[in-house]
Amino acid sequence: MKTKFTNNQAVSVFAAQTQAYGSNSGGSFHWQGNTAFSYHGGYALARFVGDVVLIAERNSSATTNKLNSALRVELSRRNIEYVEVVDVLGNSAESYGRNVNRLAERIEDSRAKASRARTYADSHISDAETFQRMINTLQAVTYPQLAA
Repeated sequence: MKTKFTNNQAVSVFAAQTQAYGSNSGGSFHWQGNTAFSYHGGYALARFVGDVVLIAERNSSATTNKLNSALRVELSRRNIEYVEVVDVLGNSAESYGRNVNRLAERIEDSRAKASRARTYADSHISDAETFQRMINTLQAVTYPQLAA
């Protein structure tokens, strides 16, 4: 079984969930099961929770941001829903709260930008709606696990 891939191939194989583990040839991206990491496990980049992927916000190194963007493109191409979160690995009520609070902040930021915008207000409103959908999805995939 092949386990070393180019960046795009590694992202694609992880998104397809056809192999239990693998990495890119440079070692800056690897996955084990349903979780992808950047830089040898130091940073959780994404995790499948059922049919949805929890994916880290873009706020890391340039290489990690590049991999994050490639993963978002691949997930969108495959029509796999993803939710941007601050805590990819968390399975606690506190983690869920942090993730929801951050998305709520992003909704408010987008609405504030829309109210100030001379142009592209619709784009900011669309962003706010996207973040609200992410909260709804996060609740649907995370809340049942917390209640169990």
